[in-house]
Amino acid sequence: PRGLCRTLASAVGTMRKLFKIGPEESGTGGAILFSWQPEGNFLATAGANGVVSIWDRHGEKIQGGEIECTSRQLGGGPILAVEWDCMGETVAVLQEANGDIMLWDIKDRQTIRLETNLQNPSFLKWSKVGPELAVGTAKGNLLIYNKDNRKKIPVMGKHPKKITCGVWSMSNTLAMGSEDKCLTISDSEGETSQQRDMKHPPKGMCFAAQQLDGNNDEGLETHLSINMGYSLLLYELKDPDNPLELAFQAKYGQIVEHLWFDEGYIMLGFDNGYLVVISTKMQEIGEELYSARFHQSSLYDVAFSPVMKLAACAGDTGVKLVDCNNGFENLKPDGIDLSGEGGQTTKVGWSPDGQILTVGTTTGHIHAFLARMRIVHGHSGAQVAYLSSLREVSVVDVRQMDMVNRQLLKIPVTIEPQFIALGAMHCAVGINNRVYYHRCLPKDTTLVDEQEYVGRVEKVCINERYAAVLAQGTVILHEIEAGHNGSRQRRTFPDTADGDTGRATCVAVTPTLMVYGTDQGAVEFFLLDSKEWAMLSGATLRHSTPIKALYPNPSGTRVVIVDSSNNAYLGNPVTAEMTPFPQFPTQSVKHVMWDINDSNVVMVWDSRDIHTYVYAPTTRWGPMVSKLGPVEISAGGEISMRPESTPLPANHWPIVATSGVITCQDSSGNLQNMDAPTYGSADQRSNKQHLQFTQKLALLQLKEAWNAALVLDGRAYWLALSNKAMEVMDINMAIRVYRELGDAGMVMGLERIMHYEDKNLLAGHIALLYDDYNKAQELFLASTRPVTALEMRRDLLHWDQALKLAHTLAPQQVPDISVQFARQMEFKGEYESALEKFESALNTLTNEEEAAGAGM
Repeated sequence: PRGLCRTLASAVGTMRKLFKIGPEESGTGGAILFSWQPEGNFLATAGANGVVSIWDRHGEKIQGGEIECTSRQLGGGPILAVEWDCMGETVAVLQEANGDIMLWDIKDRQTIRLETNLQNPSFLKWSKVGPELAVGTAKGNLLIYNKDNRKKIPVMGKHPKKITCGVWSMSNTLAMGSEDKCLTISDSEGETSQQRDMKHPPKGMCFAAQQLDGNNDEGLETHLSINMGYSLLLYELKDPDNPLELAFQAKYGQIVEHLWFDEGYIMLGFDNGYLVVISTKMQEIGEELYSARFHQSSLYDVAFSPVMKLAACAGDTGVKLVDCNNGFENLKPDGIDLSGEGGQTTKVGWSPDGQILTVGTTTGHIHAFLARMRIVHGHSGAQVAYLSSLREVSVVDVRQMDMVNRQLLKIPVTIEPQFIALGAMHCAVGINNRVYYHRCLPKDTTLVDEQEYVGRVEKVCINERYAAVLAQGTVILHEIEAGHNGSRQRRTFPDTADGDTGRATCVAVTPTLMVYGTDQGAVEFFLLDSKEWAMLSGATLRHSTPIKALYPNPSGTRVVIVDSSNNAYLGNPVTAEMTPFPQFPTQSVKHVMWDINDSNVVMVWDSRDIHTYVYAPTTRWGPMVSKLGPVEISAGGEISMRPESTPLPANHWPIVATSGVITCQDSSGNLQNMDAPTYGSADQRSNKQHLQFTQKLALLQLKEAWNAALVLDGRAYWLALSNKAMEVMDINMAIRVYRELGDAGMVMGLERIMHYEDKNLLAGHIALLYDDYNKAQELFLASTRPVTALEMRRDLLHWDQALKLAHTLAPQQVPDISVQFARQMEFKGEYESALEKFESALNTLTNEEEAAGAGM
């Protein structure tokens, strides 16, 4: 589509300086080079002093991380290339006028010299998928080195002149260009499969996978693009005999760098400061989708992060950033100001995870900016812990986020966490199978425990005292800090000694309970009490499908259960009821939140939309979960609600909800508060009171709905409120509303039943008020006073049904009911049937008298 890019002014504002490497490490003058390890854990840098250094992602030089090349005093030239192999194990260094390639191994942190026996190497490139290293020379010779078996394959005369550029494909073929205006494509052993002449010497090339009408789902490379200075040559790999040359306006100058992004788009940087975006799709090929001058006179480099979809270009006016997500109309690039550092920015690059933007300058400085934080967080009530820097966790009360003087607790950690858990007094951070437990107090962030678990940790949950860790199908429950006697309570689940089977699949904790689910469909509850540390076997919930995730409310009395089929239920461990969620998201659910203050509101996030549900523990029909959406109220007070979801802004991960305010962490690592979707009639949103009434009605906040109805004072609103009060069996509210409506009959009827405590008995009487006799009978029979069903049928003169009920509920009433039934039949003229009922009543009485006489 058009409009593919927009500037990232907001992200630039939040981009933080992570570290800076000075010229004392790389020297001043000349080109600065750097290369990120494929995993993104290490950075290799090189400068004018001929020394290559290896740094971790926090800007600290690792021990043994220095590669000494031939000094200039001994004839060594500048460093031409620094590259990691595809496995991230070996750094290769190409130096001008040095026929040896320096190879540094990350495992033993030693440097070896690869003797190529070649003069004036000019090109170096590791394979993207294999152990092969290609080295080209100024005379056109080629060497393929396999680092696994240390085999060298020299290919003399590959090109007549200097090899200037090249690239490996994902199928392990090597494309190279040279000053002789020639392109060669070779296999991994240097055998030439194609050779083609070009108009101009190539300066750079890329293999790329283009999405062709949705038929390239495997991401197979389809094109080879070649930078020829003032034009770009596109080779379609399936049709190499018909290349397409794309020329550009002369004012742009020469192409410095080009790269592919998204599905068939190419971004090009030109040396006169222009940035251009084109499409390779057939209907748009050759058409400039966007062009603008980003730098006044010179552009030196362009880099793109597929993870962030963020481009950076370096030039004489610094670094410009462009977000390639949503469109490029009215593009006004913002940038990073390095004017105080001196020199010009000549190189930019992204760490593979898109978190770190790296910038090199002519003064020998390398700057690293934290462009994107890993979205990692945990919460306990309204307290949220989140990764605020690579090795720093911040804890904040979300209820104070909008306050100027809000309290923010910062916890320095020794690792870059993959997960965070927060409890009332501790914060846990971890990576792989290790978890570190810190105190989380205003003046105490001490590391109090460090645990190594068997297997990779999948989830950690903590409360004030205990930690529950899920790893390899087992939940390990233990105290975080040792007691006065130095010992700690510890137990694993499922416990085979107790006959438990299956594997644990999920875990959660509350202040008093630990809850876990299994692949056998069981949800188990364990009491976390110092005096009674035991399984609550009577609270187990059974399900027919493996449990995928659990989200208990703060007290643990209700739990949202998501199974492996992506269906959800609200479980009640007291009654063992499993209430299904209607219209649950079809795609995988990422997070479920119980609103901290509105205890019956549940919000579900499916990585794109927020779905809001309200749980009614008591209704005329039993426990119910309803999905919320716009509410309509008819003139007769009938309530209709159209369930719908609301999109969450991109790159926002919801953490916790408080009174309808959702706290999210964005891609820059910051917390953002946003209001949950409102639910009201679309054509009535201008009426604030109407909207408030419909919202409160949908959320079952009937007292607030009453206050709004007093202001609105319309019969439709009172009727709607009365219907909702009767639905949730709020008899006191219903009486108040019917008094307001002037319905004395309903008021009297409700006052007669308001003292009933049995929910089924109360619901039966409400159904009776609504003339739903069959439902009323069903509820009465399920109550503690089932004879009420018989009384109802007698009062309604439903003698046939009353007679059936009397046989089981009150046999002594059978004769009287039979007589009444017979009289009704006699009145209708059904004399034979009436006679049978009279005789039945007489026989029943006779049998009872005989039985009484025999007893005497």
